[in-house]
Amino acid sequence: MREPELFLTRVYKPLDSLDFNGEKLKIDEKEIKFLHHSILNNSEFTKDARGNWKLIFFKDDDLYRQEFYIKFNELDKDEDIAFCQDDSSRILKNTDLNFKKYDEITRLCFVYDGQIQGDSRKDHQINDEFLKYIEHLSLIVRESKAVKFDDFYETRSHYGHFDGRGLSFLAKLPKQRAYLERYILLVALAYAYLGVLEKFGNELAKLGKPEDISRLHFLYEKISYFYVKFFFCQPVLSKNSASVEAWNRISGILKISELKSELDQKVSMIHYILNLQSEKQERKQKEIDKKKQDKVNITFVILGVAISCLQLIGLFK
Repeated sequence: MREPELFLTRVYKPLDSLDFNGEKLKIDEKEIKFLHHSILNNSEFTKDARGNWKLIFFKDDDLYRQEFYIKFNELDKDEDIAFCQDDSSRILKNTDLNFKKYDEITRLCFVYDGQIQGDSRKDHQINDEFLKYIEHLSLIVRESKAVKFDDFYETRSHYGHFDGRGLSFLAKLPKQRAYLERYILLVALAYAYLGVLEKFGNELAKLGKPEDISRLHFLYEKISYFYVKFFFCQPVLSKNSASVEAWNRISGILKISELKSELDQKVSMIHYILNLQSEKQERKQKEIDKKKQDKVNITFVILGVAISCLQLIGLFK
């Protein structure tokens, strides 16, 4: 019987660029080719001697660039999987990184134990040990027992639960690690998209004055280029059906398309506001110019009248 596989993966954003020595990342000893070429060609994925990853998306432009550190922590069944709140807290404390250097984005916990059969929810044969794994996954990922078995989705190969806090993955079949590593890469890509959209949103929030119109045009150009070059509703090549399904689940839960639509609306509204302000300023300037011109005209009229009067006086002398 295969030994149980237990590991906790923590996804971080470094607060400063990482000094990271590693080799090109491969999954299941194969080149990563399941994403669109334009994403892969502008990304850098490396793996160090301890098996941890450094992922850089959209690396050639600082406005887009998103960097992640993925830390894999192998867990020991006898030492680490004791189903209680205190033990889960110990695991999280022992596997965490310095919060002054890293900001944890999400976490993913994977369990495969050959003693747990690939029971189907339909068969109602879920045993007590299985339910203990579900509980412990919830404790590690969410730090509570909030996620129950009924909250998990089911596929042929695994049970899973994903939300903004992280992924719980209970394999029904062996040799699922490669699938989960692809899932981790997709989760990182999703957060890379969110990071870029958030950065654009923050930049747009700074605008609001008529003189910001040139900055708006610059951001509009950058946003448009990002959409054309890197943003895909489905960044996974269609022939990779399992990863396509995984991306659909991830992007749906993280609401990536909705956030993109919200950003597009902000661009339109700020453009509308700045145009209104520009028009208002133009009208105000026209009124000022008109008043100045009126004063000039009145001055000329007065001078004309004065000259005429002088000419009349000269006639009577």
